[in-house]
Amino acid sequence: TLPVVTINDNEEKIATKSYSLDTLKEFLGNDADALKEVLKSFMESTNENLTYLENAIAEENTAEINSIAHRIAPMFNQIEAYEIGGILKVLDKNDFEISDLKDIFSALKAKTDSLFKALQKEIG
Repeated sequence: TLPVVTINDNEEKIATKSYSLDTLKEFLGNDADALKEVLKSFMESTNENLTYLENAIAEENTAEINSIAHRIAPMFNQIEAYEIGGILKVLDKNDFEISDLKDIFSALKAKTDSLFKALQKEIG
């Protein structure tokens, strides 16, 4: 047998697990209550910021778009949600066409929603 199967298995695991709380748990000294609080506040502030982001996109206010993306990216990277981090980097670095903004936002919102569903399950 070829080891190809094993590689595919791992890739699948990586694909389905679009984040990791290991670093954050370590940082919080494996305190489950602290983790719950941090994640709750992260989700609340992100939802607020996504509303601001949507408004900034509607107004085509690139400075504000950059600023919001820059503000919320670190926490996504901290929990290794690199796909979302990547979208935010595009917005932060002004690496987009105005005409693509609505699609970029839709993708960001969809990925964030599914991440938050998974996190909700984690914190119960």
